[in-house]
Amino acid sequence: MCGLVRRQHRSCEFCELLDLLDRQSPPGQPIHLILDPVSSHRSAEVARWLDAGPDRTFRFHFLPVHASWLSFIEVRFAILSRKCLRRAAFPDAATAAAQIEAFILTYNTHLAHPVAWKKGVRFSQRLKDKLAMRPALQEAA
Repeated sequence: MCGLVRRQHRSCEFCELLDLLDRQSPPGQPIHLILDPVSSHRSAEVARWLDAGPDRTFRFHFLPVHASWLSFIEVRFAILSRKCLRRAAFPDAATAAAQIEAFILTYNTHLAHPVAWKKGVRFSQRLKDKLAMRPALQEAA
C-alpha cells in the first residue's frame, strides 16, 4: 500500500503521488494506475507533470463512472477504515495523518499481500462487452 495523507485531493497532490510512485518503483518499468474518472486525474497540471517529469511510462486506466466496486483501492480503504479509523478520535488533522501513515507502514511490513480479484475472467469479459454495447444502445434510441 502506498499513499499520501493530504487535506485536499487536487491535481497538485495527485502529481505528488505520481512522483512518490516514480521514486518507489523499480526503474524502467511502466506504472499502471486504475483511476476514478475525476478531473484532478485528467487536468492540464497532470499532463504537464507527465510531459516534464519521469523517464518511465505512466499508463492511466479509468474506471467507468459509478463503478467504484471495481476499484481495488476501495478494498484498501475498507481495511484502513476497519483497522485504523473506526472509533478513532483524533485531536487534529496532523495526528490523524500520523496515525494513517503509521498504519500504512505497519500494514506494508506485516500484512500486505497480493490481492486476487475473485470476480474472474468471465465476469470481466461480460463487463467489457456490456460497456462496449453502451454507445450502440444510445445510438439506437
